[in-house]
Amino acid sequence: MDNDQCQKFLMTGRQEALIFLNACTTDQTDKVYSFTKEIESIMRAAWLLKQPLAVDIRHFSDHWIPWEFLGPVDQDVSVDEARVTVLGLSATVTHHIEQVGEPQALSSDLLGGEPLTIRFFRNPTLGGTKLEELYFKHGGPFSVLGPLPAAGETLDLAEQLANPTRHRDGPADQIVHISCHHAAPENLRELSAAAVVMTSSVLDFGDEHRVTLSDLNNDLLFARIGTGGRALDRPLVFFNACRGAFTPFVLQSLKQILLENGNRAVIATSLNVPDDTAPVVAREFYDNLLEGADAASALHTARTRLMEQYSSPIGLLYSYYGNPNLQMILRRRDARHVRSS
Repeated sequence: MDNDQCQKFLMTGRQEALIFLNACTTDQTDKVYSFTKEIESIMRAAWLLKQPLAVDIRHFSDHWIPWEFLGPVDQDVSVDEARVTVLGLSATVTHHIEQVGEPQALSSDLLGGEPLTIRFFRNPTLGGTKLEELYFKHGGPFSVLGPLPAAGETLDLAEQLANPTRHRDGPADQIVHISCHHAAPENLRELSAAAVVMTSSVLDFGDEHRVTLSDLNNDLLFARIGTGGRALDRPLVFFNACRGAFTPFVLQSLKQILLENGNRAVIATSLNVPDDTAPVVAREFYDNLLEGADAASALHTARTRLMEQYSSPIGLLYSYYGNPNLQMILRRRDARHVRSS
């Protein structure tokens, strides 16, 4: 993006954040103004003091607000100042949904050691997934099962999300990485209002491997029953596809379903992400994780690097839900991972 496009993107996101906040406060504009000014003051103070800023946002429903875009309410969002005044670039932002009833888990903060075990689901028609596959093969100490689904095999997504030890002789999966098409049914405009409310979006992995979110939710329930109620550290899910955190007109978001499944953390997008940018965000995230960062900080640093290196604010479309402290056990803490290019 050039600077004008970047600024327009940031200002549009800021405007949407303010609209959502006004709606949540029943249009109490003065309270929203005071709130955003207070946040701006905190961000500027943290920047001047060179102190890392962490923000934990507690949600009481699955409603989506673009918090990461929140910025100055009474002035333009400058590209040069975005690192200081836009919440998702200034702070490590973590989301928690209070009403989620998670299955029993071990609640470990550890993602395991090297190699990092990842299960990779993808739609091969997306060009970005080819770059992700190359990165997983050559970009670091990964033990990757995939890409999945393999030709002639079933999707098997719910079973793996519910039971990270499935089909593994060694360590359990620590991350499930998903890159696919995600959209509402094409005939949405033809449905009645009552039918729209009950609509479920579709995950499309190509070659007729498709699953609706409602079916995935049901499959996860049965898959958890199949584990016999064992306490499991279910993997972090990196959903590197469109609208994992917010899908208009559908009853439940993917991130809500995964959190209710007991996955320790979910990285999900709020809008459509360009296919050429998605693998860059993933690469930056995993590089940061391999350097010893906790998972929430790894995503935050990925956002800031996209701004610094490519003048791209697209990283703000990615949100982090769940345990922010997930971290790898590195063999040598003083050894820095060689970043991929």
